[in-house]
Amino acid sequence: MERKKRVRKMSTDEQPTTTVRQSRRLAGVAPEFGLLDTRRLMRQSSAPEPAQLDDHVDLPTSSPERKREAEGSSHVSPSTNSPDTRPPPKKPTLAPDADLAPEPSHNDIVNKQELEALHFFQKAHEDRSRLLDDRETRLVEMAESAAQAAEAHETYRQEQFKEALGYLQECYQRELDLARCVVGNEANETLSQEIEKQQATWEAWMLRFQENLELTYDKERALLLPDKEVSLLALKNQHTDELLRVSTEAEHTI
Repeated sequence: MERKKRVRKMSTDEQPTTTVRQSRRLAGVAPEFGLLDTRRLMRQSSAPEPAQLDDHVDLPTSSPERKREAEGSSHVSPSTNSPDTRPPPKKPTLAPDADLAPEPSHNDIVNKQELEALHFFQKAHEDRSRLLDDRETRLVEMAESAAQAAEAHETYRQEQFKEALGYLQECYQRELDLARCVVGNEANETLSQEIEKQQATWEAWMLRFQENLELTYDKERALLLPDKEVSLLALKNQHTDELLRVSTEAEHTI
């Protein structure tokens, strides 16, 4: 009975080693997943049970008188178990319903315990399979949820990266334009200052160059003018002579 209580108190939440240990203790076997050998149970259930003796049947007993008679003693008293001296059989009294039920034998108890253990381990196996299926389903759902979350997170990161990249490009372009404006303004200002610094020098240099050019022109003119005047006077005289000759020829012709 204690074994039956322990079997009923066991649950599917216990460790597999404890389950196997209990199955070995109850049935003497430990197949895979704790299932009992049903063929052995069928053989035991089909085996003939030993005949039970009726409590009301009087069996012949070996009394001292029987012993003396067997030994050949002369002092032998009549047997009390003979049909003449034996009292009439007592009529069995009716017992209550609980007493009329036959008491289960040891084999019946063992078979019942083994069947209960078989049912228990089958139920444990079914519960374990169901739990594994539920756990596998939950793991698949968790994996799919994790994959979807990772994909959504990756998409969100890509969008954030694109936004950050666009913002950085905009800031870079704005800073570049500002730097160009600053550099252009500084260059123009520096160029203006440099022009203002060099303007006086350039004007003085141009003035000196112009004066030198005028002096050189005057000198060359002074050198070339007498020669030109002599040539011009010679050409003038030659022209006068030519005019006289032509006019003379014209008059002569006329």
